[in-house]
Amino acid sequence: MTAPGPIVVGYDGSEAARQALRRAAAIACPDRPVTVVTAAPLLMHLRDAPGEGAPPPEALLGEAAAYLRALGVESDTRAAPLEPADALIETARDAGARIVVVGTRGRGRAARTALGSVSTAVLQHAPCDVLIVRPPAGEDGAELETDWPRAVVVGFDGSPSARLALEDAAAIATPGAEIALVLAVGRRARGRQVEAIRVSLREACDELAGRGLSPSAVEARGEPAAAIAEAARERDGDLVVIGSSSAGPLRRLLRRPVSAALVSRAGQDVLVVRRG
Repeated sequence: MTAPGPIVVGYDGSEAARQALRRAAAIACPDRPVTVVTAAPLLMHLRDAPGEGAPPPEALLGEAAAYLRALGVESDTRAAPLEPADALIETARDAGARIVVVGTRGRGRAARTALGSVSTAVLQHAPCDVLIVRPPAGEDGAELETDWPRAVVVGFDGSPSARLALEDAAAIATPGAEIALVLAVGRRARGRQVEAIRVSLREACDELAGRGLSPSAVEARGEPAAAIAEAARERDGDLVVIGSSSAGPLRRLLRRPVSAALVSRAGQDVLVVRRG
């Protein structure tokens, strides 16, 4: 990624949370230290659920720190006396975070009733970029994953926000990764505007190729979230990247409810670039 700042990642002991730790480790560097957050209220609810007891916050944070250490990343830890989304958002604000990493699925009864809204709330209110992480497809597959992301799909409309998203996609992608730039053209898009974006799209592909990546341009018609999600499925992508504001044909995508719709549609991790 192209900017420094802490990484804040939520952890509740679930496999989805471990996947979030793996993603945080993949993008960590000296300029982006990792802070692990555990939300105490969620854990208390889990303790009250029959047969679904959870370890104390200190144990979970120690587990997360040890897990990251095994991946070569040292971390700070914090147990927050807040609900999960608030814990992540407030920690991100206090730390001046660069990005919040959150899984889409938690553990236990409280997770089933609350955690689905956690990623949405963080996406709407975090003061920084947000990486929504999908749980691994299989129990062992994630442990073998060492080259994420191999195939990236970027929503691109030539706007400054889209260019920031493209920069982050290129910085995150592994060497030789495929990057598909998707231009979703709505029915009301004007021909001259679309043609100008096509020129920008070709220039962006040339730039990515010069950086050792494998870019492609995709033009799709219709609703942007559906078009980008479909492109990600067709290309077996493992990361979708979008900007958080736009003045182009993708502008509808970047309103918060539609961003949440993309997260729900896409089967891949989704990075929403909010800065700028």
